Amino acid sequence: MKRILTIGALGACALAMMVTTTYAGDSCGSCQAEQHYVQKTVMVPSYVTERRTIEVCEYRTEERQRDITEYKPVLETRHVTQKYCVAVPERHMRTIQYTVQRPVYETQSRTCLVSVPVWRDVQKNYTVQVPHREVRSATRRVCRVTPVKEMRTVTRDEGQWVTQKVEVPCCADDCCHDPCAVRTVCRKVWQPNVVSEQVEVTVHKPVVVDEPYEYSVCVYKPEQRTCTVKVCDYEQREVTRNYRVCKLVPETVTKEVCHVVYKQEVRERTIPVRHCKMVPHTRTVSYKVCVPHKVQKEIEVQVCKMVPKTIEVPVCGVCCN
Repeated sequence: MKRILTIGALGACALAMMVTTTYAGDSCGSCQAEQHYVQKTVMVPSYVTERRTIEVCEYRTEERQRDITEYKPVLETRHVTQKYCVAVPERHMRTIQYTVQRPVYETQSRTCLVSVPVWRDVQKNYTVQVPHREVRSATRRVCRVTPVKEMRTVTRDEGQWVTQKVEVPCCADDCCHDPCAVRTVCRKVWQPNVVSEQVEVTVHKPVVVDEPYEYSVCVYKPEQRTCTVKVCDYEQREVTRNYRVCKLVPETVTKEVCHVVYKQEVRERTIPVRHCKMVPHTRTVSYKVCVPHKVQKEIEVQVCKMVPKTIEVPVCGVCCN
């Protein structure tokens, strides 16, 4: 509400300013007559603060109570009689007959041909290789170093240093100013004297010679020998042997056995049974709620009011009446 009043006041003020501006601009600027001022009343906007009463909605907290029902589990035990079946054994003695196979042993004899080994001694010749060591002679070539005297030609230089006088240009010396002048200098020159002579020297030369030597070898020679070996011959002979034979003879046997028979019997028993029972229980609980209600409040509102104001306006006395 405050916002709507403010917008309306501002609209009225703007309209008043527009009327004032239009009215003040109605003057003559082209004539040169003397200007006169007249008094006019205009409406000027003025803002004032007013207190107004408005109605607003507020919430307040209220505490209330209500009854709720809860269910609590309660265990109860009760005895229940139930029937059940059991198998009761009953023993009975009875006589039964059955057949068994009883072994019976008998001695029997039989004649058979067997091969009997007969051993005899036999002379046998055989050949063996007997090793023999022999010494043999042979010739081998051996290289030996032998000293030999020979004549060799030896050359040596038996020369000497001799002094020679040589003319050299004088320009080689810094003190000489004549380029064509020469001077004599002395220098040593080696004068060779090669002499050859025969000299006897001893040299070692390899000489290959034939050298006899002996070596031993192993030679196998066959020898005839005689040995005695045993030879097995088999002869057929009749032999009588006794052996046992087992025969199974049926035999009837009687015995008493215990026979168990199970008989169904109905019995009763009492067993405890526990079950859960839900018991209702009522209790009062408090809770809070927000309740809306209307409240009168005073607020300050800015209001635009039009106030009359007298102003002087210039007017032209000739062209403007």
